[in-house]
Amino acid sequence: MCSSDLDLDVKVGKLAVAFLAGARPDLTTENGNYAKSNIDVRLYDVKAPGGKLSGWFNFANAKGGTTPSGTVIPSSRGYAFGIAHQRLEWKGGYNWFSIGYATGAASNLSTSIDDPTPFLKDRKLFRIAEHLLLQPNDKFAIQPVFVYQRRQSGNPREGWDQWLSLGARPQYFFTDHLSLAFEAGLDRTSSGNGQYEGWLRKFTIAPQIGAGRRFFSRPVLRLFVTYATWSNGLRGFVGGIPFHDKTSGLTFGVQTETWW
Repeated sequence: MCSSDLDLDVKVGKLAVAFLAGARPDLTTENGNYAKSNIDVRLYDVKAPGGKLSGWFNFANAKGGTTPSGTVIPSSRGYAFGIAHQRLEWKGGYNWFSIGYATGAASNLSTSIDDPTPFLKDRKLFRIAEHLLLQPNDKFAIQPVFVYQRRQSGNPREGWDQWLSLGARPQYFFTDHLSLAFEAGLDRTSSGNGQYEGWLRKFTIAPQIGAGRRFFSRPVLRLFVTYATWSNGLRGFVGGIPFHDKTSGLTFGVQTETWW
């Protein structure tokens, strides 16, 4: 992965321009490794009622070719754009709302490089996301999340995949280092080719050892137990091989999380 960027103050806000590129070492053609380059332009820190606005545009180009085995990887271009409203200091946390649309090589809304398909150039994605954090004191915090997404593979014989997700994670702090997190979520999904459709409901409880009394205090070590149920229309698509023939399941484990 390579990158270069430019950040300017343009009075109404700040303008950032970046070039990002990367390649797949596992896919090689006569043109070299299968690669994708992105030109990303963002206008942010624009004052707006209740917070700040930002907007972005990305142009992506993935150069294909023929592999040594004779497989043809088509070249693809695409673009993505979106807007977001944010309030970074609110009720001890923040609020962030965004809408985005993307096509072709940019349709994963990421600089990562997806597996190429003959339909990649026609792929489309639309996403609405709302997530916020409330922490009124050092004993309690909660993060609700809402996501709605529609995605089309580019295959003209398939419709739109749809995904709706609602969830929240409340967290109670007993001491500076001990806390208890809960998580409840509800997902509704359907595939554009009619392969699956249904609801998934899940609940998690997780005692934690962390670095402080904030929702995002890290590092954190947690034990977790998750129970989920899902529609018969999702049978075989949830939880992998252990839950292949089931419509409910229980899992547990240990997880650590950190960043810097």
